[in-house]
Amino acid sequence: MLALSAEEWDTLKSDTLLRCLRFSKVVTGLDCLPIRPASYTLKLSDAPVDSQQNQLLVPYIHTCFNQIELFLNDALIRAIEEADVSLGFDTAFDKLIHEAVFDLGSKSFNA
Repeated sequence: MLALSAEEWDTLKSDTLLRCLRFSKVVTGLDCLPIRPASYTLKLSDAPVDSQQNQLLVPYIHTCFNQIELFLNDALIRAIEEADVSLGFDTAFDKLIHEAVFDLGSKSFNA
C-alpha cells in the first residue's frame, strides 16, 4: 500500500475540499471540476494472480471512464468489512482511497 507520513495524513485528511478536487482530478484527468454533474465508478476486479492476498493493492485509475478499479483480494475484503464504523474514524479503505488520490501525480491540485 502507498504510504503517507502520519503528519501528511493528519494534515490532508481534514481538508475536504482538497480531497474532493484531487479525487475529481485523478479520476477524470481534468484540472477543473466537470461542467455537468459527473458520476464516478468503483469497479471491483480479481487481483492479479501473482499479487499478495494479504496486502491492499493500489487502485488503477481509468480517466477515460471516470473509474477507479479496485483489486479484490483478502485484504480488500477485510478492509471493506471493517469500514462500517462511525463517521470520523479512519478505516483502511478510507486510507487506501485517500493515499491513491494524493500519491498519483502531484500532491497539489494545480499540477
